[in-house]
Amino acid sequence: MTNKLGKNSLRLLNLAFWVALPLLGANLAYKVISLRNVHAQSTGAVGLHPFLPHASAHLQASTDGSVLPFTAVLKQFTYDEHGVATPADIQMWAVRSDGSRVLQIESNDPKDQRPGGTRFVDLSSGESVKIGLFSEEKSSTIRPDAASTSWVRDPSSNCMNSLQGRPMTDNQTLVGRETVDGYDTSEIRLGNMTWWFAVDYGCAPIRFIADLGENRRSEQRLVSLIPGEPSATLFAVPASFHEVSPSALLTHASGSGACAAGAESHCGLKPAMARRLDDTYHARRAQD
Repeated sequence: MTNKLGKNSLRLLNLAFWVALPLLGANLAYKVISLRNVHAQSTGAVGLHPFLPHASAHLQASTDGSVLPFTAVLKQFTYDEHGVATPADIQMWAVRSDGSRVLQIESNDPKDQRPGGTRFVDLSSGESVKIGLFSEEKSSTIRPDAASTSWVRDPSSNCMNSLQGRPMTDNQTLVGRETVDGYDTSEIRLGNMTWWFAVDYGCAPIRFIADLGENRRSEQRLVSLIPGEPSATLFAVPASFHEVSPSALLTHASGSGACAAGAESHCGLKPAMARRLDDTYHARRAQD
C-alpha cells in the first residue's frame, strides 16, 4: 500500500498525537491513531528568551532530574519523488521549568486560503487545553492525576525515557549521538520516523524525518532554539474562545477546509478514536 501524505494529514499527524497522548498514554496512542491516507507505519508517537547559559550548566542540570526550559521553532517540508520541496507547517515547541508544555502548529503553505493553526497546552497543574487559533475554539479538561514528568524527556537517558524513568513509547530505537546544526543530539527512530533531540537543551527537537516511500519524505528543520523560560502568552487560554469537543477542534483545525468536507471521519481519526477522545473529554468535563 502506497501512502500519500497531504498537508492536512501531515498537520494532523502532529495534532492527533498531541491530543491522544495526554488522554491515552503514548503506548496506546501509537497503536490506535490512524490518519487518512497515512500508512500504519507512519502513525506513532513522537510523543515553542533569554541569555544563553554556558554549556556546562546545561550538562549539570540535565543530569539531576530538573526540567530545562526551551522554545524551539521548526519548519516542516514535504519532498516528492523528484526532491521538490513543498512548505507545510511551522511548529513551535515550548517547555517551562515546571514541566508545562506547548505545541503550536501553523500553516506555512502560501496556497492555504484559510491557514490552520492549533496550540496544545498541557499545564503541570493538570489543565489540558487544545486551542484553535483561527477558529477561536478551545477544548479543555482538568486531569488531576497529570504528571508533567511523564511527558518531559530525560536527557540523561539520551532522551529515550521520561523523567519518570519510563520509555516515551514502545518500539523506539536509539540510533546514536550526532551533531546536528551544532547541537549534540540523540537520534531516535520509531518505524519510518526519526527524531533528533538536543541532549544539552532539555531534549528540544532539532530535526525530524519521515520516510514516506518511493523517494518521498517529510522533514522538519530547526529555525531557532532558545533556552530559558518561554513566553507566558503561549500558555494563556483565551476566555472568549468557544468550548468544543476534541474531534470537533481537529475537524475545524484542518485549515483549508478539505478535512471538514470529510467530517464523518473526523479528519483522518478513526471513528472509534474520535469517540474515545470525546467520551474521555465529556467524562472529565462532568467531573470538573
